[in-house]
Amino acid sequence: IIQLKKGDNEILVPLPVANDPFDTKLYTITPFCLNGWGLLGELTKYVSLSTKRFNSVSCCDDENADCVVRFRVGGTKNEIVKVAAVNAFSGRLIVKTIKLRNNDREMYFISTDPTFD
Repeated sequence: IIQLKKGDNEILVPLPVANDPFDTKLYTITPFCLNGWGLLGELTKYVSLSTKRFNSVSCCDDENADCVVRFRVGGTKNEIVKVAAVNAFSGRLIVKTIKLRNNDREMYFISTDPTFD
């Protein structure tokens, strides 16, 4: 596995092995918004968009041009969650690190503005 880091973003990429009889692939199917963005969820999980973790995903409206996609995520208070979104038109990947504020499912969104938290 190769570990790529750019700032706080971290992506793990498996190294291919020739003639590996146990070579498996994992695919994620996600709907995309009209703005081209789709939520991939937690890239380090086998089920990256589990409904137990993400019970609501929606497209952003035109009021906030920097907003990519909205989602409601659950977990434990102060848990760190890395959530990814990809643009189908450009291939741009954004990974946002979120520290959950409480135990309830709270609404968050990914922005194209890197200074917005």
